[in-house]
Amino acid sequence: MDVPKPLKRIFSPVIRNRRDLARYLLLATASAIGTALLVDVAQQLIFFTDWETAIRSWVVTILVASVIALPLLGSLGYAHLNLWRAQVQLELLSRTDDLTGLPNRRAVLSAFQRHNERDTALVLIDVDHFKRINDTHGHGVGDATLQQLAGVLVEELDGLGLVGRVGGEEFAFVAWKQSSAALAQRLDRLARRLSTRPFLIDGITVPVTVSAGVALCQGRDFDTVYQEADHALYGAKNAGRNQVRLAGPASAIRSHG
Repeated sequence: MDVPKPLKRIFSPVIRNRRDLARYLLLATASAIGTALLVDVAQQLIFFTDWETAIRSWVVTILVASVIALPLLGSLGYAHLNLWRAQVQLELLSRTDDLTGLPNRRAVLSAFQRHNERDTALVLIDVDHFKRINDTHGHGVGDATLQQLAGVLVEELDGLGLVGRVGGEEFAFVAWKQSSAALAQRLDRLARRLSTRPFLIDGITVPVTVSAGVALCQGRDFDTVYQEADHALYGAKNAGRNQVRLAGPASAIRSHG
């Protein structure tokens, strides 16, 4: 049996902001007062003495119902609002990389699935010789390097799509509605910036370059496109690093080695 919408709004409310909370509090309080008043009216009809007594009773009923309903329903409404906020926060955390604050692999996959069209591309970006950074300066500097790189990626690729970290020193970029030429230009600018401006971390100069592999989505599944981009990435690594390569027969898009 379906529950009527007004009752569902009271007993199973969806409260996502203060506006929803105010609407719920108004509706639920009005319903509580109306129910109490209806019972009192029925009682007065049965035991009617005079209109003055009846009206006085109805006023008292409205006041008492309001005093009782407002704090109780307010607490219930706030509980639903806080539950919604907790769910949103949990969902955000489940899609966020702890170290860099970027979207994680799950969020990248979701973006890929939402924008999987012919003009969408998946770019895998990997830090060159990252193990050397960790071995030379320690994992603290390595983590800071990834954090600074995340900021640079967002600055350089913002507006083209979604940048995320998919694990270790590997980042992914889902670009949509961009021509190959425009995408290549932005990736080229990114590579040039990194190769000419080392990171400064705790007084230590850390040179950073990246290699990237690009695969066009063309409506295909994520695993297939990811493998192609990964293959192109390793092609860039094997060709000397610090370059971007497109999956398929094409060679390097740009090389800064």
